[in-house]
Amino acid sequence: MLQTYVRSSRDLRNNYAEIARLVRENNQVIITNQGRGESVLISMEEYARYEEYLHTRYVERIAYRKRFGLYGFVIARLHRYLNPGSFSV
Repeated sequence: MLQTYVRSSRDLRNNYAEIARLVRENNQVIITNQGRGESVLISMEEYARYEEYLHTRYVERIAYRKRFGLYGFVIARLHRYLNPGSFSV
């Protein structure tokens, strides 16, 4: 189960080993600076999955546009308009 921990930037400097362990065990840690969210640390495995996801989406879009050309762009825009929040190419 994904659990998010919030830690201050001071903790990142002073307790790196503990935060690294939290990232490994829980996938993400939010780092704050003066109480405001500043960045998110994720595990290397999670980052690799995210990169793979982005690459897959990019390849799908290129293939779709090559197949349908300008009509594909119009179809995708229409699909997004008719189905907000659904998968879009």
